[in-house]
Amino acid sequence: MDIASISQITPDVNKIGMGSFARDLLGSFEKADVGFDQVMSKTADVGNALAKPISIEVNTADVKQKAPSIGSLFDDLIHSVDDKSKESSEALKQAFSGQSSNLHQTMIAMQESEVAFTLMLEVRNKLVEGFQELMKMSV
Repeated sequence: MDIASISQITPDVNKIGMGSFARDLLGSFEKADVGFDQVMSKTADVGNALAKPISIEVNTADVKQKAPSIGSLFDDLIHSVDDKSKESSEALKQAFSGQSSNLHQTMIAMQESEVAFTLMLEVRNKLVEGFQELMKMSV
């Protein structure tokens, strides 16, 4: 079956309610000078290739080495909060000494430091709460 026979079957795509996508698809077949059978055979080839099982090998030693521990994550959080606190203190010193006239940035740095510290405390509280729940469980 070729494109000419397809266009004979559906002479006017508007009459049967096909949208612009179908018109564009038929038009691209006609422009490409590709037979319908060729397209269908390539589609079948792709379908057969996708139907085959895929095997993936994962080296678990590499995964374990790259995964950060909860301790290192909490350590990074503490260092981040400490850096925010130092930035806030430095901005405040510059504002009080007159070296910086940007009071808005100083206030923003102070708020960032406060929010980071509050977040760290909440994470710590949740960790302690979780640990206490584990200790209450009977074995």
